[in-house]
Amino acid sequence: MYFEISTSSTTPIYLQIVRQVQFAVSSGALLPDEQLPSVRELALKVRVNPNTVAKAYSELEHAGVIEMRRGMGTFVTARPAALNVRKSRELVKDEMGQVVVDARQLGLEDDQIREVLDERLYDNGKKPQSKGRRR
Repeated sequence: MYFEISTSSTTPIYLQIVRQVQFAVSSGALLPDEQLPSVRELALKVRVNPNTVAKAYSELEHAGVIEMRRGMGTFVTARPAALNVRKSRELVKDEMGQVVVDARQLGLEDDQIREVLDERLYDNGKKPQSKGRRR
């Protein structure tokens, strides 16, 4: 699994790791019983303190996404806790929050940000919604 850590993000690094693992599990990129890198391995790979990775793994274990097997390593649980729609929306909302902050800092207005989102959805095969009611 590839991890992308942003030191300029307002999201703490351990939460970036948590979210990326959650996304990978929910999308099927990480499968049940698949092994994750050790705390030390991942810390070296993404150039962070091992305690940061340990905290992320602890959060993921508490959420039922991974399990640590003594002497064997860290694995996606056999039956990972499914991310429900509410949790998925929460994860996406958090990620988009940073995008909105960045876009506003670049001088974009809300309508321009919506246009960019519509363009991105269109690029990914979704037809943009009409200018009608939005949620």
